Amino acid sequence: MATDLSTYAMNELHTVHLTPSQLAERLNMSVRTIYNVRSRGGDLPRAMIYGGRPRWRLSDVIAWEESQLEPMKGAQP
Repeated sequence: MATDLSTYAMNELHTVHLTPSQLAERLNMSVRTIYNVRSRGGDLPRAMIYGGRPRWRLSDVIAWEESQLEPMKGAQP
């Protein structure tokens, strides 16, 4: 399921939770890679655990994606 930001009002982003499959699709990774990166403490959005399974708030995923952007060329810090 591709998650389109325009589908949700900004104040609802905290209530949308992605499954490992949904996160993997959004990040263009396999579910296995998601679990491997998590187990090694790699760089992924922070997750919460529901019923023993990880879930990611869409708002946290979007914030993490923003933090991964390269600086614009020519932009001054």
